[in-house]
Amino acid sequence: MQVYDFSMLSNGELESRTKEGAARDRRAQGERLAQLAEIDTRRLYAERGYSSMFSYCLMELKYSESRAGRWVSAARTARAYPQVFRLIESGALNVTRICQIAHTLDGENAERLISGSLGKNRYEIDKLLAAEHPTADTKDRLCALPQRTPVST
Repeated sequence: MQVYDFSMLSNGELESRTKEGAARDRRAQGERLAQLAEIDTRRLYAERGYSSMFSYCLMELKYSESRAGRWVSAARTARAYPQVFRLIESGALNVTRICQIAHTLDGENAERLISGSLGKNRYEIDKLLAAEHPTADTKDRLCALPQRTPVST
């Protein structure tokens, strides 16, 4: 078992190693998404006895339910819009943000929504999606609440 002790590193060295590790993680995420997309395309999960890519990720890759759902969605989105792989690797987007916009993407809006999501947080992307699909104006309505009857003791 590896022991992680970084107390002997200077602040600069610790930060440098952390940033290098984060860059490696992003490259690995892009590669993992491509691998998952290919497994999904080939339906390899079915050959291994799983009914879905989600089940494969849970059982074979030991992902949690939330991670499996996000990664399957992101892999399918990246397969449909290959620029996503590069954006994940560069850190311009992450898996969570891809999943946030995935259900809305289509041939007409994909480039606009993907580029509009770069560097944005969850709330900013919510606003972007709301602007893309505004809801119809609704009228305010008031309704009378029932009278409260005092309880006698």
